[in-house]
Amino acid sequence: MSKLTCTRIICSIGISALVIAVDQVSKLLIISKLCNFPECIMVFPGINFIQVWNKGVSFGMLSAISDWEVWILISLALLICCFMIAVMMQTTRLSTIVSLSAVIGGGIGNIIDRLLYGAVLDFVDVHYQKWHWPAFNIADCAIVLGVSFLLINSFNIDKSQHENPKKYKSKR
Repeated sequence: MSKLTCTRIICSIGISALVIAVDQVSKLLIISKLCNFPECIMVFPGINFIQVWNKGVSFGMLSAISDWEVWILISLALLICCFMIAVMMQTTRLSTIVSLSAVIGGGIGNIIDRLLYGAVLDFVDVHYQKWHWPAFNIADCAIVLGVSFLLINSFNIDKSQHENPKKYKSKR
C-alpha cells in the first residue's frame, strides 16, 4: 500500500470517526438532559435544543414509514457511504477526501440512530419569531457542509480546467 493511500485512509477514518463521535455524544447529552420531553433548552435567542425523533428522511419527509422501510433507508445510506468510499479512494485532492469523510461520518451517525432507536434524533431548533427551520443534528450539519464543499470544489476544478486545459489533470 502506498504512502498516499495510507494517508488517505487515516485522514478519512479520522474525520469520519470524529464526526460520528461528536454526533453520538451530542445526542446522548440531549437524551439525558431532555428526558422530560417536550422540554426545550434555549441556547441563544433563535436557537433551542429540543428532542425530535425523525423516522423519515430529511426535514421529516416520509415520516410515516413502517419499520421494514427503515431497513431500506439504512441499506440505501450504507450503499451511498460505500460509493463515497470508493470515490474517495480514487482521489488525491485533500479537500475532496475531507468533504466525503464528513458526509460519510454524518451518514453513519444517523445510521447508528436508526439501528438503536428506529429513528434519527434531531435536536437543534433554529427559529425566528414563529418561523422554525426543521430540527437537525450534528450529523446533518456534517453532511450539508461536506456536500457544500464538494460543490464548491467542483466549481474550482471546472474553472481551472477551462483556464488551462493542457495543464489540467483530474485529481478527483
